[in-house]
Amino acid sequence: MKWRPNSTPDGGKSSDPNLAVAFEDGKCFLLQGEDDPGPTMIQVPMMLTCIDWSADGKLLAVAGKGRKTAAKPEGTAQLMLYSSYGRQELIMRFEQKNMYGLSWNATGLRIAVIMDGLLSFLTVKRPLKFCFFENILAYTCAKDDKEDALLVLFNCKTERKVTVKHYSGQGIVSLAAGPDFCVAGAKVLKENSQYTIYMMNETGATANVTSCQVEPLFLTANENQVIAASREAFLVWNFRQTGESATSRWETNERYFHIDDSHGFIDTKQKRQRVLEISVDPISAMTCSKDVLVVGRESGNIVRYRLPQMTWEREYTAVLAKAKKLGLNKDSSRLLLLNQEGQCCMYALSETKLAKDAPPVKDVKLNLERHGIWNFAWAEDDLELFVVAHKNSAVIYRNRDPEEPIANEGYFCQFKNLEIRVAFVDEFVRSANPTEPPTQATKVLRVKSLRETYHLMETSSLVEAQRFVDTHPHPVLWNILADKALQKLQLDLAEVCYIHGENYRGTQFINRLRKQKSDKVRQAEVSAHFGDLYRAEQEFNEANRSDLAFDMRRISGDWFRLQEMADDDQNDMALKNAHEGLGRYYYDRQSWDEAVKNFDHARDYAALYKCHMISGDVGKLEELAEILPTGHPLLIEIGQLLGRYGHSKASAKALRRSDHPELAVKVCLANHDFPTATEIARSVDIEGFSPKTISALMNQAIKEQVASQDGTKSLWDASKLYYNAGSFLESAKCLFQLLALEVENKSVDYVRLKKISVLAASAVEENKNSLGNRVGAGDRRMVLDDEESTSAEHLFLDDPWHAAEAYNLMIVAQTFYVQADYGKALRAAGTLCLYMDVLDPVHIFSTIALAGTSLKRWDVVNEALMRLVNMDGTTPAVRDEMEHFADELFAKCSPNDVDRDAALPTPMCMKCKERISIWYRRFEAPTNNLECF
Repeated sequence: MKWRPNSTPDGGKSSDPNLAVAFEDGKCFLLQGEDDPGPTMIQVPMMLTCIDWSADGKLLAVAGKGRKTAAKPEGTAQLMLYSSYGRQELIMRFEQKNMYGLSWNATGLRIAVIMDGLLSFLTVKRPLKFCFFENILAYTCAKDDKEDALLVLFNCKTERKVTVKHYSGQGIVSLAAGPDFCVAGAKVLKENSQYTIYMMNETGATANVTSCQVEPLFLTANENQVIAASREAFLVWNFRQTGESATSRWETNERYFHIDDSHGFIDTKQKRQRVLEISVDPISAMTCSKDVLVVGRESGNIVRYRLPQMTWEREYTAVLAKAKKLGLNKDSSRLLLLNQEGQCCMYALSETKLAKDAPPVKDVKLNLERHGIWNFAWAEDDLELFVVAHKNSAVIYRNRDPEEPIANEGYFCQFKNLEIRVAFVDEFVRSANPTEPPTQATKVLRVKSLRETYHLMETSSLVEAQRFVDTHPHPVLWNILADKALQKLQLDLAEVCYIHGENYRGTQFINRLRKQKSDKVRQAEVSAHFGDLYRAEQEFNEANRSDLAFDMRRISGDWFRLQEMADDDQNDMALKNAHEGLGRYYYDRQSWDEAVKNFDHARDYAALYKCHMISGDVGKLEELAEILPTGHPLLIEIGQLLGRYGHSKASAKALRRSDHPELAVKVCLANHDFPTATEIARSVDIEGFSPKTISALMNQAIKEQVASQDGTKSLWDASKLYYNAGSFLESAKCLFQLLALEVENKSVDYVRLKKISVLAASAVEENKNSLGNRVGAGDRRMVLDDEESTSAEHLFLDDPWHAAEAYNLMIVAQTFYVQADYGKALRAAGTLCLYMDVLDPVHIFSTIALAGTSLKRWDVVNEALMRLVNMDGTTPAVRDEMEHFADELFAKCSPNDVDRDAALPTPMCMKCKERISIWYRRFEAPTNNLECF
C-alpha cells in the first residue's frame, strides 16, 4: 500500500486517486482516500512484489514476476507503469527471474530496481506532448501544479522563446505538427464533451480554430487536413487558405467517421449518437501523409484510408497489438509501428525493395531485432532511412541494416539532411521553470556516412572522400564535398559533385567563377558565396577590385558597411546606393525620420513622397513639391494628395507646375476655393472653366449648401463659403443675419455674440481691403437698394465694429462685477448707455443698478430703477413689482443719504470725447441716434 506523494489520508484532490493498494495475485486498487466507495481496479498480469508512486504522482510503477508461459515456463521479472487513472503506459521485461524492490528518483525520470541481487537504474521516457515544425519546438507543461496547461513555442534556430499560450480552464490533450503549423487538441476541464482544436503558426498566433465532438486523444495533420480521433471515432477537418496573405480566407469543412464503418462518413442526423458508440476494437494510434491515413487498433489491425477523399481502402490484420505510435516514410510505402512493450516492426504497405538487389515485396511484416525501443522517426528526404531510440542510444537504420549506436537521451524532433535533431523535453518540462527552456534545448546527431565524410575531408584528400561518397551516395554528401572542393578552388571536382547533388545554383556559380581570370578574385567570390563577407572584402581589396567589394555589400544588403566604405573611398555612386538601402531599411521599420534623412541624401523623391504621405506631414509634402523640377510626374500625385488634405492653394500650385491646370481648377472647386480657381481660369484659357462658369458654380454650391440645412447652421456654412470665395460682403451679411437671429432668440451668451460680431466686422474690413482701403459706392448701393436690407444693416456697414464694442463692454462690466471691482463695473455699465441700439436697455440699467447697489450709491440705483419703470416695454405687473421693491429699498436707504462730493464714475462720449453725466441722454426717433448735450 502506497500513498501518493504530497497527499494525506484526509485530503488530496477530490478527482485524483491518492492511495494505491496492491495484492500479490495482481489486483491493484486506486482509491480517492481510504473510504472511497468506488475505487478503480487494475488487473496486472503478474505476481506483484512491490509498487511505488513517482515524485509528481502521475505514474504508478508496479513490479513483480510474469506469469508462466509455454515459451518461458519459469516466468521473468516485469515492470509496468500506469497513470493515476489506471491507464497502462509502459511495459518492461527483463531476463532476470525476480524483482524485489523499486524506487523513483526525485525527478521522476529514473527508477532503481533490485533483480536477483543486482541493482539496476532504469531511465523512464514518459509519453510527452510535443511537436516540431519550421524550427519551432512546441510542448506543453503544467502551470503551478494546476490542471490547465501552458503551450510553449521555442525557436531552436535562434534559441529564443517565441511565446507562451495559456488556455484557461482547458487542458491540452494532444499535440501534432503540420508542414508549417501545429495543432493542439484541448478539453474543457469542468465540462464533459467539450473539445476544441487550435491551429497555430510559427509565431504562436492562432490561425484557425474549430470545435470537436470527439475527444482528440490522437492528432495528425498534413498540408490541408487535420485528423483528430478518440478511441472510437475521428474527425477529418479539411481546410484551405485562399487569397493573398493580407486578404486570405479559410474554407473549411468537417466530417466524422467511426472506426467500425467502412462505407463512408457519419450522417449528420446520427453524428452525436454514433461518435459515442463504443468499439470492440478501439483506436490506439494513427498517422497520415499527404495521400494516406493509417489508423492502428488495439487488436493489431491497421486500417488504411485514401486522402484527401477520405475513402476506406483496406484493413491489415494482426500487424502489432496495442501500437502506441505509427509512422509513414516519405512516399507512404512503409509503416513503422511501436507498442507499449518496446517492440518495433516495419510493414510494407505497397511494393518496395528492402535491399538493393532484392525483389519488391508487399504486405510483409519485418520485426526489428532490438527490444526496449521507445521512439522512432523517419527521414524526411530518404525512403529507406529511419532512426529508433533504444534505451540510452539512437540507432540509425537503412532498410533493416543498423549502424552503430549513438549515445542519446533526447526525443526525436526531425530527421533531415542526414542529421537528427533531438530535444531534451523531459528535462526542462520538469525543471523549476518549465516555460524557460535552456539555451541548448536541442542537439544534432549525424549519421555515420556524414560523420565519416567530414572526417575524410579533414584527414585525407578530396579524392578519397569522393570515393567514399560514390559508395554511399546522397545529395547532402555530394553538396558537402562540392563546397569543400570549391573552397580549395578545385572547380572541376566541385562541378561534378554539384551535378550529383542536383545543385543547379552551385553549377551556375562555378560557371561564373571560370570567367574570372584572377585566382584572388575567385577566392574572394568563394568567400562571399559562403557568407564570409569581411574576408571577401579584404581579398577584393588585395586584388585591387574595390568595385566588386562595393557590389558584394550592395547585393548582401549590408548598407551600414557600404556607407562606411563609400565615405572612405569617396565613391558618390556607392554612397547614393547606401543611402537608398538605409532609407528602405528604416522605412521597413517605420522609422520615418531616419528614412526621410537617407532618402533625401539619395535624392529618391518617390520614396520621400511615400514617407511624407504615410506620416501625413503636409508641410514636407509642400516643400517636396517646391523642390521637384517642373513637369515631374510626382507633382500630379502630390497635388492631388494635397487637394484631398484640403490645401487647395498648394495643390493648385503643384498641379500647374505639372502642366495640368484643369486638374488644379477641379481641386479648387472640390475644396470650394473659388478665388484660386478664378485666378487660374483668368491666367490660363481652360475649356469648360471660364471665370463666369466658376462664378455660377460658386453660387450653385452655396445655394445647395444652404438649402440642405436649416437655421443658424445654414448661415454659418454660407458665411464660410462666401468668405472662402472672396465675397466678404456677402459673408458679413450672413453673419449679421445670424447675429440678429441670436438676439431674437433672447440669447444672453455675450461671448458668442461678440465672436459673431467680430467675424462680421472682420469680413467688412476684408472687403474694404480688397477694394483698396475704401468701400466702393457700388457695393454700398448694392446693399441699400436691396429690398430685404434694413436700416440696421446700413448702420452695420457704416460702423461694423459698433456691435462688437457693445458686447465687449457688457462682458467687461460683468467681469468687473464678478471680481468685486464695483467702481469699474459701474463706469463700464454707464458707458453701455451709448449702445442701447444694440443691447437690451433692461440688461444695461439692471447692470447699473447692481453695480450701484454694491457701491451704495442709492441715487444711481434710484435713477436706474426709474428708467426701468418708465420704459415703454415694461408691463404693468412688472412696473408695480419694481415700484414696490423701490419703496422697500429706499425706506431703509434714502437716495439723498449719499456723499455728493464723491466722484461719480462718468463715461466718455464716443463722439466728442468729453466726460458726461450718465443720465443726460436724449433719444431722437426714428434713428435712435445717441448724442450728448
